[in-house]
Amino acid sequence: MIEQCPRDSFAIIMDCGINDFFYNANQQLHEKMITLKIPHDYIERPGEHNWPYWTNAIQYQLVFFRKFFDKNK
Repeated sequence: MIEQCPRDSFAIIMDCGINDFFYNANQQLHEKMITLKIPHDYIERPGEHNWPYWTNAIQYQLVFFRKFFDKNK
């Protein structure tokens, strides 16, 4: 379905710990989005799919979305 995604209508950020059970799927989607030239931010860091990871990650995601919404004022 990613092929049908509009290229400029929304912001995409992917943030995944390298020990997350979604890690391989996120890597594959990231590579496909690069191939399709779909703009996105991709972050991978040590961590799992748990609260300690997300407690840290949310700070960066909020900055990402703040910049997106400020740009579209």
